[in-house]
Parts: sequence; C-alpha cells; structure tokens
Amino acid sequence: MREFTCEHGNKYAEYTCTECGGEFITDQSYADALMEYQQEFSEQERVTAPPAFVCEDCYNKAMEELNVNCHCGRPLHYQNKAIEMMVKAMVRRQGEYVRVTLEGRTWLVQRHYIALHGIRSRDLPFLGFQEVTGDAAESPGKSQLKSS
Repeated sequence: MREFTCEHGNKYAEYTCTECGGEFITDQSYADALMEYQQEFSEQERVTAPPAFVCEDCYNKAMEELNVNCHCGRPLHYQNKAIEMMVKAMVRRQGEYVRVTLEGRTWLVQRHYIALHGIRSRDLPFLGFQEVTGDAAESPGKSQLKSS
C-alpha cells in the first residue's frame, strides 16, 4: 500500500487487491485499514487469515462465503470454532461442494454438511444434493463411498 496526498490536500492510498490483482485507490489509510481488520476479525481468525488488501468486490464475495447456510437449512452450526475455520479454509481452496460417488451415481455434496452431520451412504440418494452425470461425474477429485 502506497499512501499519497493529492494536490487538494486529500490523503489517499494505492493498493493491489490480493485476490483479483486489480489496482485500486482508497481514501482509507493503512492504519485505518488495520484497525478495521482487528475490529472485524477475532484474534483466532487473525492468526489464520493475516491482513490483506482486497477490493470491495472481492471483500463482498468473501463475506458471502462466510455467511453460507448448511444444506440442512440452518446457518452454519459448528460447535468447535477450530473445525469451522478449517472447513471454511478448505471451502475457499477447494470449493463448497465435493463429488461423492456411490454405486455408479455421483452427487455434489456440501463440505459443511459432511463436517456438521457426517454422511451415511444409504442416506445419500435421499438428502437432496444435486446428482451429476456424464463427464461432470467423472471429474478428478471425486470421493468414493462404499455401500454399508
């Protein structure tokens, strides 16, 4: 972040968004941005997510991802904050859904649902997850379940 003062005496900062790589100018100083970061995130969250300068669009996208509901319809209902943070990090890296295949059928199953509820193979066809077929079902990274 590079701070500067314009010809009218207004202070601005130029920064590169760490998510999209775009160049932006803001009227928020580095000190103000750091204070906002410390107010918005818990100490534990700050350990796993160091400060980053992101544009408004990337920030809004990240906040949407944090406000995801579980497939069961409830807001995310983790009892253990460390597990919640770990699963949210996995979702950011690998996506919200994982391909799960059972007896030749494949579904896109929400990672949060698996972490919160577990999953039994006999229940999979009845949980309401999207079933995928063809090339989509054969994508790399699918998970396999055996019948129980």
